[in-house]
Amino acid sequence: MRISLKATGLALACAAALAGCGGGGGKPLLTLDGAKPLVIAHRGASGYLPEHTLEAYAKAIDLGADSIEPD
Repeated sequence: MRISLKATGLALACAAALAGCGGGGGKPLLTLDGAKPLVIAHRGASGYLPEHTLEAYAKAIDLGADSIEPD
């Protein structure tokens, strides 16, 4: 399989951008005023389970959501 230089550069740029978003080196990520961010699960954990199901809501709570926002 042949990968173009442009695709490789794009993949590296995406990896660098995602690395900058994760975890803060073990320190908690805080908002601009220093408070802990509020995590709102829209439709539950819809990336894991079907939206608006009890299972999706329970998964969102297990993942640490502060609030669940159904439509």
